[in-house]
Amino acid sequence: MTRRRRGHQAASTREPAQPPAGRAKAVPKSVRIGQRGINVIERIVEDVGHLWTPTRPASDAGTDGFIELCDHEERSTGQVVQVQSKATLGAFRNETATSSEFLCDERDLTRWLEGNAPFILIVSRPPDEAYWIPVKSYFSDPAVRTKRLVVFDKVAHAFNKEAAQAASPMMSAVLFFAGSWIPPCCTSARTPNGDSNPPLRRNASPPCAMLWPTSWTPCPS
Repeated sequence: MTRRRRGHQAASTREPAQPPAGRAKAVPKSVRIGQRGINVIERIVEDVGHLWTPTRPASDAGTDGFIELCDHEERSTGQVVQVQSKATLGAFRNETATSSEFLCDERDLTRWLEGNAPFILIVSRPPDEAYWIPVKSYFSDPAVRTKRLVVFDKVAHAFNKEAAQAASPMMSAVLFFAGSWIPPCCTSARTPNGDSNPPLRRNASPPCAMLWPTSWTPCPS
């Protein structure tokens, strides 16, 4: 007959050892950098006059937030743009004084392109430097889609209040023009480049080839 060893039962129910007092969990550096990138976007969107709504929790593989566009009288238009943020504190890929690059993860890019809403990628270097592209139009060329590479022009792709106020064609396409395009039926409109378009039907999507390339319709003559 086998005898039970003394203390065996007590040992089997013993709680695991706890870490020494005062050693709290550390917040990963990547989480802090990611949040700082979100802070850059929120500040710029609010400065321009639109609404920023973050998703919780933020994720590198998901949508980090939404920009709800407002007109120049601060009224919400109901137009929403999805945003993915990528932030770094170091140098950008192949960075020069005028440009930089970002290589998209294949899984991320596939998800961004599959959605039914406008989607923009914002790459930032906190506290105040950020660049962006409208994903669906940028990767509409199959050759560009295959490479997965974004080449940012530091002037044309600048994501900041000054670029929007200067009516940069790309910035105003989302953050200004799309928020103020809804005119009475049969009134003309101009693109951010200054080109005239046929009169727009009320509640049609704006004539912005970068985000809504085929969805706007002219008013009937």
